Amino acid sequence: PKMAATRDDAEITRAIAEVGALRSAIATERQKNILKGVFDDINGSTAVNLLDYGLDSTWSVSGDTFTFTLPSDSSTCVFSVNNNKLERGTCGVSGLSDL
Repeated sequence: PKMAATRDDAEITRAIAEVGALRSAIATERQKNILKGVFDDINGSTAVNLLDYGLDSTWSVSGDTFTFTLPSDSSTCVFSVNNNKLERGTCGVSGLSDL
């Protein structure tokens, strides 16, 4: 039982880092595009490709929607790319709800 809680904490911490990496990559790409005179919005497929190492298997991506699923209890947290930002939607994962 104690090990399960530790594993969940590790998965949530990794998810927090991946959300931060996605947000940073989107902001950086947006700034690069502005300097080039390109003002198109960044979508989900572009955002995924900006990450050097991709997302781990706890994530699924569909269009502009990113869903994190906690393996231990299948609770989810949904994020979407909207107006060049990664925004949190519905979230049932304790620890990710304040992102």
